[in-house]
Amino acid sequence: MKICVVGLGYVGLPLALCLAEEYQVYGFDINEKRIKDLAAGIDRNNETLGEDLKNTKMVFSATRK
Repeated sequence: MKICVVGLGYVGLPLALCLAEEYQVYGFDINEKRIKDLAAGIDRNNETLGEDLKNTKMVFSATRK
């Protein structure tokens, strides 16, 4: 099963990381800088730990297709 979480803010990011423990998750946000930070393991909102971001298989994207 593939899941897409739209909006990786205070609610979306922790939810997406939780779901990524069991499912293939795509995280989408329109803020490209935020996506780059999250992919590098940095959460400037301090909602998650850097280790959680670095150890996830979640795919981060800001691309609109």
